[in-house]
Amino acid sequence: MFSRYEEDCLRNKKREKSESQPRELPRMFKEKIKELNGCEEKFVMQKELFKSDISLNNARFSIPPKKLVDKFLTETEESFLDVREEENKTVPSIPVLVLDPSLREYNLLFKKWDMMRSSVYNLATGWNQILHHNNFKVDDTMQLWSFRVSSQLCFALVKL
Repeated sequence: MFSRYEEDCLRNKKREKSESQPRELPRMFKEKIKELNGCEEKFVMQKELFKSDISLNNARFSIPPKKLVDKFLTETEESFLDVREEENKTVPSIPVLVLDPSLREYNLLFKKWDMMRSSVYNLATGWNQILHHNNFKVDDTMQLWSFRVSSQLCFALVKL
């Protein structure tokens, strides 16, 4: 049995090791993106899944701003996500295609949620379908890549 502190230290060492490894989109993803006539592949982030990412009640995959490695949104997309309708507080969303680790295609909504002191991006509305078809667990290491198909934002979710 490890203390909470020791568990955190081990998790941080694992995270540092995995984040320091070279980032290259796996060949099978490159081929699938090419098949979709996609382009502009960019590494977005790498993270370990949290309990909240695999909770059916939360129904979303969080993309913390501190984890972002490459700029993947256009200025138009960024501006659109920042707009809020005052009267009903509607959160704008961008429809996106997401490839899961088995290259299955899903249609999700990409959103930016404003929190108390910061904002966080999320893949939502459809995330539970990806959870249903994959056996994700807390601490699984995931990479998120963006790409474009006819200028439309898309994502690839790579499980390491």
